[in-house]
Amino acid sequence: MKKLFKKKKTALVLGGGGARGIAHLGIIKFLEENGYNFDFIVGTSAGGVFGSFYLKYKDVDRAWQELKKEVYEKEDVIEHLSKITYNSEKMSLIDNFREKIYAAKVLFKEGVLEEKLMREPYEIMFKGINNIEELKGKIYMVAIDLLSGQDIVFSRGELLPALMATSALPGIFPPVNYKGYYLIDGGSTQKLPTIIARKLGADRVLAVDVGTNLDKKVKKHPTGVKIMIRVEDIVSYRLHEINIKFSDLYIRPEIEKFKWFEFDKYEEIFKIGYNAAQQKASEIEDFFYSGKTKSFPFEFFEDFVLI
Repeated sequence: MKKLFKKKKTALVLGGGGARGIAHLGIIKFLEENGYNFDFIVGTSAGGVFGSFYLKYKDVDRAWQELKKEVYEKEDVIEHLSKITYNSEKMSLIDNFREKIYAAKVLFKEGVLEEKLMREPYEIMFKGINNIEELKGKIYMVAIDLLSGQDIVFSRGELLPALMATSALPGIFPPVNYKGYYLIDGGSTQKLPTIIARKLGADRVLAVDVGTNLDKKVKKHPTGVKIMIRVEDIVSYRLHEINIKFSDLYIRPEIEKFKWFEFDKYEEIFKIGYNAAQQKASEIEDFFYSGKTKSFPFEFFEDFVLI
């Protein structure tokens, strides 16, 4: 029988991607079925939300059934999600969704969509859970403070502000005011927060990426707005590439065809996540049983505030 290297502190790092984050639960289902455990989760945006929801039960089958029953199959929640989908699809019909967001910023609007469209589904999903410490496992959720420019990592205290902050997509949802911070989704700098996981003590990191890649087929940038957007994408992508290198095992489900707001595709996205883990079965086994970890000969440059 192979021996699990339990002394190695293991982090499961879950990236952001909106509805694509449902694939995280599919990955976790495969890990559970095969008896693989991790010490803590570090999540950005959807990674923080779905990671927290899993830890509400620490039983992925129950979490999945409850998510469908209480969210995706409930009329009032579907109404909220459909508003997000409708508004997002409507805006995407205008030349470029991101350009619409820039226009909204120019008009001094903090976000295109209302804060309650995000808050109310979370209140339903996490009913009965007030604090992060009440979850059945350790999770860290990443957001960015617009005032200091630092990554803010939630580790304890009120759960709802942490969920709201880590998933406040810039320009789409308004920033979250919390304890003197002005917080947005951590995805701009930490789409896949592996370096933070290392800083938090992880000896090895399994990272799941459900975000979108940089489009390298773009040939023209005819307007200043398009150039600004392209620069943002490049900077975020370069930071993302660095984070990928700090993982011991990297899994990227093939879900780029789904938009961040397509919550109605939950069944298909879940299955793609599970299948992605199945396809990496031998690498996952090696990750948990080999005891091998990466070593880094230099001090990690990432700095953050743990709250």
